[in-house]
Amino acid sequence: MLLKVINNIIICLGLELILVICLTGCSAQPFKTGTAFEINENDSSQTNTTIENSLHASGVSNPIVQTLGENNFLVEIPSSNDASKIMTILEQHAIISSQASVSVPIGNPMTIKNGTALIYEADLSQKDPSETDVQVMAAVQSKLLSRLHAFGISSPVIQIWGNDRILIEIPTTNNSNQAIQAIGAVALLEFKVEQFDASGNVINDSSGNPTWIPATAVGSDGTQKELTGAYLLPNAYVETDSQGKPEVAFEFNTEGAKLMTEITTVLYNNGVNSRPLGIFLDSQYVSSPVVQAVITSKGMINNIDLASARLMVNDLNSGSLVVPLTVIQQASITQ
Repeated sequence: MLLKVINNIIICLGLELILVICLTGCSAQPFKTGTAFEINENDSSQTNTTIENSLHASGVSNPIVQTLGENNFLVEIPSSNDASKIMTILEQHAIISSQASVSVPIGNPMTIKNGTALIYEADLSQKDPSETDVQVMAAVQSKLLSRLHAFGISSPVIQIWGNDRILIEIPTTNNSNQAIQAIGAVALLEFKVEQFDASGNVINDSSGNPTWIPATAVGSDGTQKELTGAYLLPNAYVETDSQGKPEVAFEFNTEGAKLMTEITTVLYNNGVNSRPLGIFLDSQYVSSPVVQAVITSKGMINNIDLASARLMVNDLNSGSLVVPLTVIQQASITQ
């Protein structure tokens, strides 16, 4: 994908026009979705104003026309208009050189000069029903800010767009690539136990590995609860074991400690045929150490390299995202 700036407009050029973001100096009002056309006018007397006027006269609502060069214009049309009708109008006096759907607000200025712009979509179908969309998106925004600050990125831009999208602008730094990797991680830490059949044998998957189910215990309110990273205190850190290998140290709050104590008491079984406790991050297996003693409030995660340990600490301390994020657009920013 090629990114260029013409007259304060970023244009990503590839097989199609992917992203159009108006930069400083644009006076047009933003809209979220629509169609963008790059055209070459046959009539050299045409200007952005005359093109806008002709579109208005043809019944097109809220067109935005920017001059790219001599006889070269960018025409942006909100989705409330018929794109095929626009093409017919434009082709009467111009050659359409490219066309693409626009899925970001036009007219929103980029804040940083050099770095990366990412647009994420939140899966609000997985939110807590007791929370509103606005509350969830605000929580996601806050946790993303914490994650980026942990990487030493002091001035990221995080903006909520519409109902379920977030724009993130990250300036280029030594840690920016790691920060981008950490942004979309849900960072849900899960503790699981082996699944047994009716005869008391461990159920293995097709690869011969144990199948795992959530580790549960009775909480202080008398209900059964799954043990997850939701009960962690934000003080995880990286340390090394006796062999110099990295580990992630973590600590539970009071409720989490109660659950962990009950779960590991069963797994330890007074040292007789002790069973492992599976540790998963974002549904990915990390390790499954055999429980050597009852664990209360503190624990360790091993079998992890140093870079991954640092990322995990950052994710755990900033808190897991309340809903998954999917990156839908990414581009370099150069101004």
